[in-house]
Amino acid sequence: MAGFATARGKVSPVLVGASFATTYSSANLFIGVPGLAYEFGTSVLWYTLGCFGVSWIGLLLFAKTFWRYNKKFGGVSTLPEWLGRRYNSKALQVIVAVLILFNVYYIVGQNVGLATIFESVLNIPYYWGIIIGVGITILYIGLGGAYAQMITDGFQGILMAITSILVFVSLFWTIGGGWNVFGELTNKLGAIDPNLTGYLSVGGPYDSILAVMAVQFLLFSFVLMPHLLNKVLSLESEEQLAPFTLSAGIVLFFISTLMVLGGLAARVIFPSLSSSDAAIPAYVIESFPPILAAIIIIGIITAILSSTDSLYLGITSSIGNDFYKIVRSPYRWELNLVCAAIISGILAPVTLGYFWKKANGAGAIAAVITVSAFVVMIVTCLLTQDATTSHQESITISKKSS
Repeated sequence: MAGFATARGKVSPVLVGASFATTYSSANLFIGVPGLAYEFGTSVLWYTLGCFGVSWIGLLLFAKTFWRYNKKFGGVSTLPEWLGRRYNSKALQVIVAVLILFNVYYIVGQNVGLATIFESVLNIPYYWGIIIGVGITILYIGLGGAYAQMITDGFQGILMAITSILVFVSLFWTIGGGWNVFGELTNKLGAIDPNLTGYLSVGGPYDSILAVMAVQFLLFSFVLMPHLLNKVLSLESEEQLAPFTLSAGIVLFFISTLMVLGGLAARVIFPSLSSSDAAIPAYVIESFPPILAAIIIIGIITAILSSTDSLYLGITSSIGNDFYKIVRSPYRWELNLVCAAIISGILAPVTLGYFWKKANGAGAIAAVITVSAFVVMIVTCLLTQDATTSHQESITISKKSS
């Protein structure tokens, strides 16, 4: 499980750091935040400040202590296991593992972003876009676990950083102004709507100092997400923390900051898009030759895949390591027998319902009751026999000790 969940010591800390940054970014920093910049202007830069600044500070503060406790515990595989060992509570470990299952909503958001890219850029139907994205991530997570996930995410992070730099460089020919490109961009945004160039956005998500502070607090604590903090568990030694955090900070800076500029530039070039989420795809297609546009679109797709695969890995690792192993182990074969009873009860009516046209409701009810009762009787006999044997063994041991 440890090899599947963390790949401890098998991946360069520089790649692990890049993997952290790509997992952090997701569709949010490549599609969602530039879309907000398109809609509300420069005030969205408060969010990017929180990403590469406040979140990185949080990583610096939490990573070392988290890693040292991991070493003290002899190596753990997941955040729930870390909490369970830290507080000596299996119940806490299981509860946190169950909470991690709610990350499925996060996965849904990533898949929606991926399907949107496939549909708007590649003309692949929305439905098939989701299937392709899910299929790719499940394939390499299933084949290689954390090792495959971090290797692919690390190289995807480098590609995403290059993509962000290309988007930034494109401002010199799409917006113009030479070295005064930022001043030119500000002037053109102000001509569309003066509110787009303010420090705060009227009617937007960053319309007050309190809102900005709330976002910074959220991003500071975001590094504690299980699929992010698990990256620290992949480091073999404390010396690897420095290159890990440096790599994470550099890649996160490029990804979080430069893509937002593309969203602002898209507002100048396409002031009336029907959906703000289409800002970056539309800008890329308009501003680059087809080959470069294809590379950048691949970079955007990898941004989404990099978060999705980490979420899949975190959920599956927690199910196996923090829930199934703990709940199942004391009653392993008994639970197998219970499952056998359930399956046996429904197997006959389902099978006959498919292949026998004369199957009816009364027969199905009779099959469920009869087969389930028979298997339950067998299970009860076996459990009773097991309990009797254990009781006799305990009596024998007590007699010998006396």
